[in-house]
Amino acid sequence: MATPVKFWFDVSCPFAWKTSRWIKEVEKHRDIDLEFIPMSLSILNENADIPADYAEKMKANWGPARVFAKVKNEQPEKIDELYSAMGQIVHGEGEGGKADFGAYDEVIKRALEQVGLDASYAEAANSEDLDADLRAYHQAGQDAVGSDAGTPIVQV
Repeated sequence: MATPVKFWFDVSCPFAWKTSRWIKEVEKHRDIDLEFIPMSLSILNENADIPADYAEKMKANWGPARVFAKVKNEQPEKIDELYSAMGQIVHGEGEGGKADFGAYDEVIKRALEQVGLDASYAEAANSEDLDADLRAYHQAGQDAVGSDAGTPIVQV
């Protein structure tokens, strides 16, 4: 029987990205049932006393996290593939570290196209409609390990 592994991530986080590549390698060699779940550094840091430049990055990070929440709700089987595509663009191609709302719009569109998801998913990036869902995904990760844990969170 496969061991369930839950992996909470924020695509902007390089630590989550590196750890996700490791867990994908583990998946090739061990019987695990890997589930990627979005969380949000923007939510984690929204009431924190953080430097202004980091706060601007947290604004930008809402976009991808919202898109992942929408995809998780509607096509959860595509989360892994979308995270791999978007993570490669953000970290492998150096498109991370963006600031302010809407900064990842083009990255999101590229990743959606790469994995064959409808471009309309990109609309979620600049809408608060799914913020409650994103907060619920995020809170589930926090509940698994205690409050104020960053990303990634891995639960076995």
